[in-house]
Amino acid sequence: MSQPAAEAAQSPNKDHPSKVKPACVETDDPSGPCARCRRLRLDCVAPSAKKRGRPPKRPSDASSFAGPSRSPGLANLLAPTTESVTPSTLYHPPHVSLPAFDTGIDALHTGTHFAPGLSPASRTLLPHTDTNGIHPGVFTAPHAEPLGPPQQIPYQAAHPTLGITPSSSSSQHPTPRGPSNLRTADYLDPVDRIATLADSRDPNGLYLRPTSPPPPLPWADAAAKSRRFEQEDPVALSILSLAEAHALTRLFHRDLNPMVAVLDSALHTTDYLRRTSTPLFATVLATASKFFRKDLYPMLLSHATTIVDRAVIAGAEDTGLVQSLMLLVYWKAPSDTSAWRRIGWAIRMGYQFRWYLPRNRPLPSDEYATRQLLDAERTWICLSFFDRAYSRTFDLPTSIKPNELGDVESWAKEHLHLGVPVDMHLAHTHERARLGDHWRSYLTSGEISPAYREAIVADMIGRVEANLAKWSNANAPLPGYPTSELARNRWVSLDLLLSIKRYAFESDPDNILRLDECTAVAALIVEQIEAVAAQGKLELLQDNASCLTSVLIVFLRKSFWRLSPPQQAHSISLLKRLLTCHERAAAGDTEVAPAFVARFIRRVLSAMGNQSRAVSRYPSPAGGQAVDVAMDKQDNSFLAELDEFIRTSPGVEETNMLDEQYW
Repeated sequence: MSQPAAEAAQSPNKDHPSKVKPACVETDDPSGPCARCRRLRLDCVAPSAKKRGRPPKRPSDASSFAGPSRSPGLANLLAPTTESVTPSTLYHPPHVSLPAFDTGIDALHTGTHFAPGLSPASRTLLPHTDTNGIHPGVFTAPHAEPLGPPQQIPYQAAHPTLGITPSSSSSQHPTPRGPSNLRTADYLDPVDRIATLADSRDPNGLYLRPTSPPPPLPWADAAAKSRRFEQEDPVALSILSLAEAHALTRLFHRDLNPMVAVLDSALHTTDYLRRTSTPLFATVLATASKFFRKDLYPMLLSHATTIVDRAVIAGAEDTGLVQSLMLLVYWKAPSDTSAWRRIGWAIRMGYQFRWYLPRNRPLPSDEYATRQLLDAERTWICLSFFDRAYSRTFDLPTSIKPNELGDVESWAKEHLHLGVPVDMHLAHTHERARLGDHWRSYLTSGEISPAYREAIVADMIGRVEANLAKWSNANAPLPGYPTSELARNRWVSLDLLLSIKRYAFESDPDNILRLDECTAVAALIVEQIEAVAAQGKLELLQDNASCLTSVLIVFLRKSFWRLSPPQQAHSISLLKRLLTCHERAAAGDTEVAPAFVARFIRRVLSAMGNQSRAVSRYPSPAGGQAVDVAMDKQDNSFLAELDEFIRTSPGVEETNMLDEQYW
């Protein structure tokens, strides 16, 4: 019984004489109200120890009443409350002293909650929900260091005999933490969910949900981790030697990583990869062996795919697994149709790690901790580009929102002193991707007036040309920008420019000058492709590069009949140049990306030659409708050259099932 109720019982008719409360009677349940108070719906006030009048026929049992002997704490606990329930009053976890966060590789690579922010000036860490049932640390001030969760076991634990060791000062800085809790049993209380959602974005708040401990992982003990390492590590399995693994890792960072821009060559060494993530280590080796050790490629690819898929099915979650999925997609086999689903798995894990939330705290002063922090942020940025590229390829909606990236250029310039050139490459890609998003949103905006269309086209052309001048100036490259990627990045930017100019021409097909502008941009693209081939990188590109080339080939094929004979000769010359560099890049291999493109170009040239022998269609000098004209002898010299080229070159293969799967 509460104290206010006891005071009211001493004079029940002081304020309301007509409402005299009858005396309570004893009951068998000391924790509940008596039968009379329950019937009259009154507050149950226990009678005093000594009642006036005739004593009861049987002695009173003091333990049956809530008199002076009743515990006031128990009465307060059992008394119904009339306060309104708010998220702040639902649950207050105690301020317990958590174990120190182990800064070993195991804990550091279970995921991070940091994501690139809009400004590097003011940053703060965000709370998270831990999967081991321990409440996260509370940030009481912007400069307070977080209380980390206890050590978490990633999918592939660290092997004690390998790799680099973080410096002792790295434990003084915020480090990547575990992913958010995905146990369904901890999300069943709707009121508890409201409390969590109310405070989840509060930098100084708590995740109020008390999570239940997950079942122990089958590889949690040291012996199981050692067995798993021996069963999955490619070097431990004797698929290749350690020296060969070192060589393939170096080749990956030299030639392949600048294209995908997902790893840090100073951080992801052979020893580090073996310690932190066996799936990523196996994937890096498989990717490099595809181009530099073709004899090892089938076995390494099968092994990497097996352990990555096994990790995904087992519910593993770490940054290395996300990066493994991205690499398997970027350099997938032509017959592999799992790219869209693998990217979806990687994006889900990124959201689970809360990479989409901005990091509002400066980078740590320790270089090792900084590189690990940037590793997760770089992965999220690169993953957003994968999402855009494959959504556009398959004509499906994207998952990652543009506002979940922030200013990538400011992010890259924040750590130029670390010397990670792929980050400036990502900044360029982000700016170009935003232009592409803006252009596609205009194309899907519906019917518009011709005047507005002309204004939009002129604005977009100006913005793309400004992007080219800013990022692709070989004479004055931006600080930290990889000059080896200038030709490839110019190729992609020119492809966007060609799509805009093609739209302008198709909106006004009688304007022959616009067709000339498109042909001029196509010639610039061919120059960039030849430059990439001269660097020996054309055979290293992914399937999306083949799609860009095929778009250019289709444009040259469709515009051929609108051109004058000299322009037609120029188009055929461009196609022959493309064929030459792709056949050289294929080097006799019939199942690499340049080989598929080369066979496609041969079929296009053969069709153009057959259709051009009889008649050619091109606009009249007056700019009117196209007319059929016979080819003069001086005009059809390029057709004779094309016939000779097709006759002396190898025969055009029939379209097989593998080509259809590829395209």
